[in-house]
Amino acid sequence: MTIPAAVRRALDLAMGETVIFEMEPGPGASHAQVRKAADFMAMAGVGLRPRRVG
Repeated sequence: MTIPAAVRRALDLAMGETVIFEMEPGPGASHAQVRKAADFMAMAGVGLRPRRVG
């Protein structure tokens, strides 16, 4: 799927990155949301407390 350049810039997307596309049906017109998928590998270990030894 091709995402318009203005949307790619707004989401700071690079080639090959994953996005999440959601459709929200509404009365009359539907609403679409596109967001950048979380990079769980980049977040590895974030928010974890170090173990106490001894």
